[in-house]
Parts: sequence; C-alpha cells; structure tokens
Amino acid sequence: MQSSIAYLLIGLGAGAFYAMLAAGVVVAFKGSGVINFAHGAMAMFVAFQFHYLRTKSRSSCRGSTSSPARSSRATSRSRSSSTPLAAR
Repeated sequence: MQSSIAYLLIGLGAGAFYAMLAAGVVVAFKGSGVINFAHGAMAMFVAFQFHYLRTKSRSSCRGSTSSPARSSRATSRSRSSSTPLAAR
C-alpha cells in the first residue's frame, strides 16, 4: 500500500512536469508562430546539472572525489606520462 501511494505521487509529479513543459511550448508557439527549441535545451541543461550535482554529492559522502577504478587508472597514466598517447 505504501509503495502504491509513492508511485502515485511520483507519477503525478512527472505528469505535472510534462504538462508544464508542454504548456510552455504551446504558449511560445502561439505567441510567435515559431517552434521554440530552447525549451528542450533548457530541459537538457537542467538534467545535466541534476546528474552532476547528484553524482558530486554521492562522491563527497564517500569521502572521495573519484571512484577507485578511476583513481587506479589515473595512477597508471601518471606513471607512464612520458609515453605518448598513441603508443599506449
């Protein structure tokens, strides 16, 4: 029962977001007569910022700014920094 209420609220929130986005596109089109692609660009910008901030906050909670796999690759690259990238 608890999960169905949570899914209902998530669905209503997502539907409200899509409705506001669609209303903005319609208002811009009716006002200018031109399809405005800036709405999609702004939505993509917000999605990238959300992803960046979410992954940044997760890494700061672990006490490290990078995953262990990334840090080991960075260490191996720094050791062989005299080798050109094409030769690796």
